[in-house]
Amino acid sequence: MMTKVSGKFFGRSNVPVRLAQDTSAPAPFFVVGAAKAGTTFLHDYFLFHPEVFLRRVKEVHFFDREGGANDPVARQLRVWLNQKIRQVEKNPKVLEAEVSEDVLFIRDAIEWLNLIDRQGAGLRDYLAFISPSEAKGGSYVRCGDITPGYALLSGREFREMASTHPNAKLVFVMRDPVDRLWSHICMQARILRNRRKRDVTAMELANEFLQSQTGVRKTIAPHSDYVRTIDALRRNVSEKQVSFVFYERLFDEVDSVSAFRELTDFLGLAPKMPTMEKVVNAGDRTPFPEDIVCRLREWLDPQYKRLADFVPDDVKSKWRM
Repeated sequence: MMTKVSGKFFGRSNVPVRLAQDTSAPAPFFVVGAAKAGTTFLHDYFLFHPEVFLRRVKEVHFFDREGGANDPVARQLRVWLNQKIRQVEKNPKVLEAEVSEDVLFIRDAIEWLNLIDRQGAGLRDYLAFISPSEAKGGSYVRCGDITPGYALLSGREFREMASTHPNAKLVFVMRDPVDRLWSHICMQARILRNRRKRDVTAMELANEFLQSQTGVRKTIAPHSDYVRTIDALRRNVSEKQVSFVFYERLFDEVDSVSAFRELTDFLGLAPKMPTMEKVVNAGDRTPFPEDIVCRLREWLDPQYKRLADFVPDDVKSKWRM
């Protein structure tokens, strides 16, 4: 099989590379977004699915990394790793068990950082990371990479994902655009406060987003362009390899059973119901003022109009269509 390797990662070049098919390896799936549309929940869900091998490191960012010594993804991963190590040091009982989630995260993060730092590492090394020898020959049907930043990629990278295995699958999760955008703004405000960069509220950041073409809008706005991502996926990935999923179905009391069943069916996995009690990456739970709702809805109106024929009727009733 031929796949064209892009030049953003380590020693990746534009020279076509022939990948040997390893039939003992589970087929990969890629959740390519959207940000703030339940991808962290899906990572936790698939992490404990008996037929899925998934690394504890979410957002591997293989296909969208800049590479080099100052790569922001590697820098952020080192921050997360150090935080986890400090947590373990404060709670030595964690290490009494042979396996704990903290220890497994540290193992996976160190392995990924070592790969990042290795000269000439590339696509084969990435595939070996998401599907190592321990994932082969057992009960695993799938291995995965859940990186919502992939939604911003071009068609070339989507083609590359689809070509990693004859049964590779891509999943794009969408949430009501206004709700997604507000959640993203809330998260960004919390990050700025936690890193002591700015003492800013979500309301202040939303106003800044609506008034400026730079700053926070430049960071967040591209994730709201569902139409661009849908078009790139449809043009570059076969229909049988891509699934468009809706947040409102996954997390609805009535629809969640059938929605997760459809998702696992698409991936060729046994059905497994999620545990809905755990909320992850929920922003700062700032109340959503009506005037901000109206202004964000107006800004997103072109997206809603272009999505009108794509979004199913049951989802339209839950979106601000």
